[in-house]
Amino acid sequence: MQLETERLFIRPYTFDDLDELIEMRSDPDVYRYLGGLERQNPDEIRKRFRFYLECYEKLGFGMSAMVLKENGETIGGSGLQPLEDTGEIEVGYSLKKKYWRQGIGYEAAYACLKYGFRIGRAREDRRRLR
Repeated sequence: MQLETERLFIRPYTFDDLDELIEMRSDPDVYRYLGGLERQNPDEIRKRFRFYLECYEKLGFGMSAMVLKENGETIGGSGLQPLEDTGEIEVGYSLKKKYWRQGIGYEAAYACLKYGFRIGRAREDRRRLR
């Protein structure tokens, strides 16, 4: 899943993104809006990161790095992923605090949601053709 919006490139995470993800998710103001654990320590974040990579292997999509076109900075993550308890697909995002309240989360989530509906329709069309 590689997407582009007006201000962002959204691309799959790589291991080079892990340290920055740990730093961002260690901020109490950021992690309080993320599902799951009350506090995310580096080991828990690494485990979650592996889940993101597994989603790409199994599904072809997952949570992804958000990169500002303007300067190439990775500013957060956005994407589609299955909920672990139901398997339903959710759209989500998280941002470094300095990028809050600029519409970037909405921009990324909207692009991911459109992508999800596009691939969902394509998969449904392939099933009907069989």
